[in-house]
Amino acid sequence: MNRRKKLRIISDAIACASREVGYNNLTVPRIAEKSGMTPSNLYVYFNSKKDMLNYAQSDIENRLIVAILRPHKDLDNSIHSACTNLFHYLLDYPDHFMYLKQRNNINAYSLINGEITTAKIRLVGMLSIAAKASKTTTETLSCLLFSPIIDLATIAHTTNSQSHDDIISLIVDRAS
Repeated sequence: MNRRKKLRIISDAIACASREVGYNNLTVPRIAEKSGMTPSNLYVYFNSKKDMLNYAQSDIENRLIVAILRPHKDLDNSIHSACTNLFHYLLDYPDHFMYLKQRNNINAYSLINGEITTAKIRLVGMLSIAAKASKTTTETLSCLLFSPIIDLATIAHTTNSQSHDDIISLIVDRAS
């Protein structure tokens, strides 16, 4: 297995372990167990636990940006597609979303009091990078911040809902 695949396995293992035990309780043995490696094998790729966690964050954020920027005929006119891609990515990789959430100490969107949280502010930076990569205006990509995509993903993960219909039903139930 090549280095890139091993690093991806480690990154996914960090996200999975973080979801199970919480970011603050992550240990190298736990990450090793989840990745199917030994702790000493992990240190072949990283100098420290901090390096592992930093790499995982960077890797997951990069994958999220790639997911948002899946090819479109005209991204400026395809915000719906970008939102859909983001939503599907967050549903397909719930561990990644939860890892970033815990890593950045982000409080999920509160359905009770309707507060907009720092999750959306954090996404501004990621969208800015994505905008530069795709030569698209940051303003266009920033429209994503005002969509409920992250909020829907949070609902999906916290309620273990798997389908779009389940999530929509939850939103309708909570709104009524």
